[in-house]
Amino acid sequence: MQEVVSQEWKKKVRGKPFEKGHRQFNTGKTHFKKGVHPKTEFKKGNKLSDETRAKLSEAKKGEKHWNWKGGFNKKKYYKDHKEQMLMYVKNRRVKKKNAIGSHTLG
Repeated sequence: MQEVVSQEWKKKVRGKPFEKGHRQFNTGKTHFKKGVHPKTEFKKGNKLSDETRAKLSEAKKGEKHWNWKGGFNKKKYYKDHKEQMLMYVKNRRVKKKNAIGSHTLG
């Protein structure tokens, strides 16, 4: 049987195969620029006192925290959500049943 794809074509498409000592394509590339330091570098190694840590902790507790949801109660939410979903499904079934009935009679 004749070979559909020639060996030469396979080599051409695959490119140069991996060889020992083959150079990696992304060598020396990083997302950091030389000589540019992160904005927070000056804070490295700076130890906070216990008093400062306590103040920072208090500043982020409860209603003061940026992501505070006003005492969100999961149990209450899930109970209400479940009731709403049951009513939604029940109404959908009734509408579907009515729609099917009206088409079959007509």
